Amino acid sequence: MAKRRGYAALIDHLPPLRASVGLAGPLGEVSDLLNQRARTEDLGLKRQLEGSLREKAVELGFDQTLANGDFNELTYELRKALTLAAQSQVEDGLWVFGEKLTAKTLIGLVRAVLRYEAGEGLSFRERLAQELGFNLTAVQNDPHWLDPKTLKGPETALARLDQVEESLLAKAINSPRDLKTALLAALSETLETAPSDPPYWERLADRLEDILTRAQNSAEMTGLINGLNGRFLTPGPSGSLGRGRAEIMPTGRNFYALDTRRLPTLAAVKTGQALAQDLLDKHKTEEGRYPQSVAFFWISSDLLQRDGEDLAQMLTLMGLKPQWSSSGLLTGVTVIPLMELKRPRIDLTIRISGIMRDSFSGTVELLDRAIQMVSGLDEPVEMNYVRAHTLENLKEQNLPSDSQEAKRKATLRIFSAAPGSCVSGVYLALMASAWRDEKDLADIYFQHGSYAFGEGVYGELAPQALKAALARVDVNYLKLSADAEDILGCGGYFGVQGGLSLVANRLQKRKIREYLGDSRDPKALKTRTLAEEINRAVSTRLLNPAWVAGQKRHGYAGAKEIAKMVGGAYGWRATTKAVDPAIFDGIVKTFFLDPSNREFFEQNNPYALEEMGRRLLEAASRNLWDPAPELLESLKAAYLSLEGVLEERTENFGGESQGGAVDILTFDDVASWRQKMDNWRAKAGDLGET
Repeated sequence: MAKRRGYAALIDHLPPLRASVGLAGPLGEVSDLLNQRARTEDLGLKRQLEGSLREKAVELGFDQTLANGDFNELTYELRKALTLAAQSQVEDGLWVFGEKLTAKTLIGLVRAVLRYEAGEGLSFRERLAQELGFNLTAVQNDPHWLDPKTLKGPETALARLDQVEESLLAKAINSPRDLKTALLAALSETLETAPSDPPYWERLADRLEDILTRAQNSAEMTGLINGLNGRFLTPGPSGSLGRGRAEIMPTGRNFYALDTRRLPTLAAVKTGQALAQDLLDKHKTEEGRYPQSVAFFWISSDLLQRDGEDLAQMLTLMGLKPQWSSSGLLTGVTVIPLMELKRPRIDLTIRISGIMRDSFSGTVELLDRAIQMVSGLDEPVEMNYVRAHTLENLKEQNLPSDSQEAKRKATLRIFSAAPGSCVSGVYLALMASAWRDEKDLADIYFQHGSYAFGEGVYGELAPQALKAALARVDVNYLKLSADAEDILGCGGYFGVQGGLSLVANRLQKRKIREYLGDSRDPKALKTRTLAEEINRAVSTRLLNPAWVAGQKRHGYAGAKEIAKMVGGAYGWRATTKAVDPAIFDGIVKTFFLDPSNREFFEQNNPYALEEMGRRLLEAASRNLWDPAPELLESLKAAYLSLEGVLEERTENFGGESQGGAVDILTFDDVASWRQKMDNWRAKAGDLGET
């Protein structure tokens, strides 16, 4: 956006160092309990372990009904959660701009790049898993898998793989010998046998050499100084290390974006097609039918970092596939015949981000043309939901069916904030406590997000089109493609996705499905519920001792990151209820009742802890969280003590303490706001009661 609007030069830098989650804290305890139970023949001990596992399940945020229900089902869900956590990487602190690369940093960078398959058929981790005697894809995708020798679950095998991977790279990189010799020697030492397929490992050594050279040539501070002095900055490509893109290094360059005419790529299409099918299968399993309409939050990172996977997935749902020229440029889309598709064409409702709207309008128009194409196909409405809903729009909105202008209005499916704005309004309302109930938040989202975009349409106010689209949405869908994309750390996610769910739920008087697609590993693609993803983010980040320790190294800034995650949990709870209230119990125990963590906040950033406490107390007052009385009293006592600390610090500098009161002011309380909302409702109509 800065490049487009201000011709800015952007100095790129390395991302935070990432580390495997491991099995620390409650995750490790659950793994140990499961493994003990799998090995013992003592029925009394089995029952004792089952009781402990049920308690741990609640601690990890599992629903109480599941925790108390069939134990085999609970075991499956626990193994699934552990396997997912063991596949995850989290930030090991923050990246300090211009920081000198250390051996630890280099190993972390190499691991991030090599996790992704890069044309070798198998990734580094897959090859290494083979050397250790198991199939990585099978272990990742089967929570029932047990090591035949040890009877330990998949998370244990993945944790061991991480340890071997880190040890192997450390030995090779820190060796004084040449990299090929060092890598093969480290493999033989680690595996205690000669590695299979030495030519593969020699090729990997060449790739490793390239990654290390690129990283060590980074000159972030030099680039910044050159930029401030008005000197030439070497251009470089953008992308994600987590997608195997070593070419974005060295950093310290003026990065550029991409040629959108080549997106989606063939690899992205394969991923998008697989995710589309997984989404459809999941909904059909849960609802007994295909979804008629799926809502997407489409953001610019889909094009900038994952080559158009979301775009490919949306086209696939509609029964379309991209078409390229001989030179690799996208020329359009072709229709997959119903006989070949063997299912209905799924309708879409798309909320685009501000950067997607402003910087990639050509791709937005491509998708819009595809929607119009499908709506005009002469097919049975029960096999083409895009056409069915378009015809319903014409009828419900009293639009003439023979008018091109009317058909254009009936096919609007892509929406965003008004031109010049990038917010949904919901995030700001939540953070300012400027709402009383879900109806307020739904109204705010509807007011801010009713602007249509597409071919020949740019920011047209179209509340009836958005209302009609959301009245038919069956699934609210978000996709993450890298560990760096954190669902709790970005207010835009719960502001947009949560706001969209609130409006759809209110219009339909039911709770729609909320799914998350995971394409971090193209060979372990998965569609999960939003609640499952939030639990993953909590167990691997927010309440993970290793992640917390990494943030604490950065003092004030680290405390701010922790508080941001707590705000994300609050936002998702307020908008979707997908956050288990037990997670708030864990936040209180981890950050307010743990003396070490509390001391860290008081010394480095008490304001972050105050914000967390105030947000938790607000959640309790709004009935978003019903803590045990003694836990709530402990939180209140800790908060009052913290207020005393802040008052003393503020007064020492001659200021006045603001206090911790939460004043709720909505558009019903402020005359100018109320007038704007009344004017809006006169144009758009009311969403109706829940």
